[in-house]
Amino acid sequence: MAIICGHDDEYVRLWNAHSGTWLSGLMHSHRRAVRSVSLSWSGKTILTSGDDVVHKLIDTRTFEVWGEIEGKNDYLCVKSCISPDDRYIATGAFCEVNIWEMATGKLIRRLKEYPYVCLKANALHYVLARMAILCGHDDEYVRLWNAHSGTWLSGLMHGHRRAVRSVSLSWSGKTILTSGDDVVHKLIDTRTFEVWGEIEGKNDYLCVKSCISPDDRYIATGAFCEVNIWEMATGKLIRRLKEYPYVVKCCCWSDVGQRLTTLDTKGNICLWT
Repeated sequence: MAIICGHDDEYVRLWNAHSGTWLSGLMHSHRRAVRSVSLSWSGKTILTSGDDVVHKLIDTRTFEVWGEIEGKNDYLCVKSCISPDDRYIATGAFCEVNIWEMATGKLIRRLKEYPYVCLKANALHYVLARMAILCGHDDEYVRLWNAHSGTWLSGLMHGHRRAVRSVSLSWSGKTILTSGDDVVHKLIDTRTFEVWGEIEGKNDYLCVKSCISPDDRYIATGAFCEVNIWEMATGKLIRRLKEYPYVVKCCCWSDVGQRLTTLDTKGNICLWT
């Protein structure tokens, strides 16, 4: 039961979730700030991405780096992810999304739609059933890409009124949650790609990561000095977790749904039960 956290001081740290102590076994540093930390669907590999345009692959058993990928135009990457079959990596980049072969580090595809406009891929997520990539952008839209052909699927363009900061998939695979700078959280059906719910956030104007509980009942969103918990079916605000003097930037539920982990702008990590 550990928490992996990437920091502006160029390091990736592993914390013991029970004792709150730092486990020194994992300190694979980047040369600049760490922007993304994600776990493979199999649980075997950790993927980290930094401002040094490097993506590192770390074994979860030994915590040794077994692969490094030098990014292409990835100096604006704030999110990377691993495909469900552990074969590919998707990274956000300048005007494009890059797809890499995980075993070899070979760039196999570039998803390009805007060759001239600077679009930063703020959020990436693989959709398990469709082997598609969800991507949230600064231009207020969420796009769905075919991971195999590299073509854009126009079925999903549910725009926010400002930049999209978070795209996440429910544990059941039935619902997509998107959050934007417009302080709105949208719930989208993965079968029809229709928006079936919207939640107007409370102080969520700085939220960069939201998440759905494993039982598909609740949504957690970071906000100014607090974490908001919403009932997903009704959009009702049921709880505010207030222990923070700073902005909460990220939140994530454990796979059993008993603990919620949050991170604020000063690097403080909290576990909620």
